[in-house]
Amino acid sequence: MPNPGLRQQPRGILGGVVVQTSDCHADLKVHRDIHELSFEAGETTTLKVYCPQACQVTALNGQVTKALAATDAGTVALVDAGGTTQSTLTLPASSALTTEGNANPTPFSVAAGSFYRLTWQKATAGGKCVVQVTTVRNGNG
Repeated sequence: MPNPGLRQQPRGILGGVVVQTSDCHADLKVHRDIHELSFEAGETTTLKVYCPQACQVTALNGQVTKALAATDAGTVALVDAGGTTQSTLTLPASSALTTEGNANPTPFSVAAGSFYRLTWQKATAGGKCVVQVTTVRNGNG
């Protein structure tokens, strides 16, 4: 059977954009944002993560990608747009490569076009991690 062409494939809206593919499910609701963070000297800061659609933040997970210096723990705070810390992920001092950590915030809402923040710090520089923030879209658009 010949390929009907892209124009005749099923259409859906994903992230406010019309997509034409049979691989995209219209009910896609769970998103995972992955961020590489560094506890190295001069690299700790706050990152605003904007959400184009209304959603709820439901989880914060992390994994060490460069061993943390032995003197103190590294922390990653999940902060809502109002400035309230919703959850904190702590990676212990001397965490080896691939050490994992989880923080289970009470789900909180982020309005469409608004943001949440990630703030990370470590008193003594040294180490890196990757964090994953899970969000669930509210509604269908």
